[in-house]
Amino acid sequence: RITIRLYLSVPRRDKFDNNELCKGKVDYVAPPEYFLRPAQPPVHYFVLDISEDSYNSGLLQSSIQAVRESLEMLLEALGGDENSLCVGFITYDMAVHVYDLQNQNSTQPSEYVITDLDEPFSPIPPNQFPPYSQSKGVIEELLSNLLNYIGYNAEY
Repeated sequence: RITIRLYLSVPRRDKFDNNELCKGKVDYVAPPEYFLRPAQPPVHYFVLDISEDSYNSGLLQSSIQAVRESLEMLLEALGGDENSLCVGFITYDMAVHVYDLQNQNSTQPSEYVITDLDEPFSPIPPNQFPPYSQSKGVIEELLSNLLNYIGYNAEY
């Protein structure tokens, strides 16, 4: 462990190695006339390990609880506006699983399994994620059923 003492009277030797010490940053907020369309809400992806080891160690259960708490915190940060929150879920074990939460026919999400791990892709375009207000039931169903997926894809 290296301890570096900083003195105000002595300039730092690594000043030019760290951009945050030698360069400034300015953020400009563009007015609405610069937009071709209204700004889209960001999509928050949750990526969870659903392997058997994850289940046996308790990591999966803790991760599911953390996702639920994160969703509550995101909603709180947005002032409770469920239409401004869009989420996506990816799980992985021996394959990558992407979930379509916009399933109109049931409360179960559609699952896309990606077995080509050398060149993975998202089968769902980023603009296809419904707002949290429309997918709340599907998300809760997915989080409740993730523990049942253990060993489900053992044949991959």
